Amino acid sequence: RRCGAFEGASIDAVAALANIAGEVRVAGGDALWRRGDAAGSLFVVVAGELEVTLAAGAAVTLQAGDLAGAYEALAGEPHPSDAFARGNVVALAIERDALLDSWEDHTDLGVELLREVSALLSEQPGAGD
Repeated sequence: RRCGAFEGASIDAVAALANIAGEVRVAGGDALWRRGDAAGSLFVVVAGELEVTLAAGAAVTLQAGDLAGAYEALAGEPHPSDAFARGNVVALAIERDALLDSWEDHTDLGVELLREVSALLSEQPGAGD
């Protein structure tokens, strides 16, 4: 529940999410994804840091508790960025279809995730212009 996207979700919803999440380990310098890769999962960083670089060159560093790849996974779009591990990274991968199925039983999970993604989008350069 340390991930902001799930702070307001019920314990049952978080437990259901844990049941569908898979652990991913990425060695330092390796890519979790590259620009143009299919985005079938969103990720929650558990340990380490991911550097996500957009096509325009802007970069953001994601740390434990941060969501990665959520926008494109939910939209079913390819990744518009590259994501490389800065040192070893452990993340939880949550497949899009499994996540959407879990929303049927745990709508609070969906509401919290959409709230978090909306907040992140509003922080992007040019948002609201």
